[in-house]
Amino acid sequence: FGEIVNGARRSFNLFGITVQPSEFIKLSAVLVIAKIMARAQKPKGVGVRNKGIIISACVVLVFGGVLFKQGLTNTILLMAISVAMMTIGGTEIKKLLIVLGVYGVLGVGMIAFKTISENGKTQTQTEQVAGLTDSRDKDERHGTWKARMDRYFSDVPKYEEEITATNRQEMYSYMAQANGGLIGVFPGNSRETARLPLAFSDYIYAIILEDLGFIGGFILMMLYLGLLARAGVIARKCHRAFPVLLVMGMAVMIVLQALFHMAITTGTFPVSGQPLPLISKGGTSILVTSIAFGAMLSVSRTAVQNGTKQAVKEELTSLPEDLRANNPVHF
Repeated sequence: FGEIVNGARRSFNLFGITVQPSEFIKLSAVLVIAKIMARAQKPKGVGVRNKGIIISACVVLVFGGVLFKQGLTNTILLMAISVAMMTIGGTEIKKLLIVLGVYGVLGVGMIAFKTISENGKTQTQTEQVAGLTDSRDKDERHGTWKARMDRYFSDVPKYEEEITATNRQEMYSYMAQANGGLIGVFPGNSRETARLPLAFSDYIYAIILEDLGFIGGFILMMLYLGLLARAGVIARKCHRAFPVLLVMGMAVMIVLQALFHMAITTGTFPVSGQPLPLISKGGTSILVTSIAFGAMLSVSRTAVQNGTKQAVKEELTSLPEDLRANNPVHF
């Protein structure tokens, strides 16, 4: 269900507000995995029980299955967030590799199944016939994914490619970055803002690089990484597992999304739509990011950090018994 925007059915209208459910799925995954991993901590030593790993992986696969049809990048981002949280939760490397293997096998299988099913459809489904449903109502994404991957792995240099309706976003994005150079043209002097599609959302980093140059773009990336480091400082001081997983999970969600956006914009990853947290236009994105910051601030304010023995004891007794596990990782 929902509305088709830019060829994909990713949103719905709620009382005049456009809502992107995929953003809430990532937030929900962080909350669920944090609780599962906190409850599954081994009673002695550092580590997590197999039950917690299996349940966490199953939750991610269910969420990923919901996202897969319309958001391959969101699905990959969800997997990356889950693996990061499992690592923070104390999962052993060999078990992480098994989880990654399961993700990979199921992902390849789903892509192969979708490819076979798409190839089995007749060409008449894509033809425009008077009186039939307009092509904009279709939400099949397989063809779009394939075209993007073909362009990503193409041997033709970007400067030799012809600008078409299918590649103009990335081409104008590269032009903006090239025009920015080392120090940029300074804010307000961007040349490509007027003609780069989605310059205000999916490609905002290209305009930042044009305005502020490589130096400004690098500083922005370090600010996001600084947020992750700050979350690590808070987590290091906490005594219980749940606040550690919660604060780190929220920070990882924000920072990984930012890095994915930057990688897509600069051509490191294939083209896809991913907002830059706190900067890109988008109501759902800013709402989810604000909730994440609220959760991190709550942990910073209420969790006992390097407190007295009495404060630690009081926190322990106030928590449910299944959330009393110690900090799994001392950063």
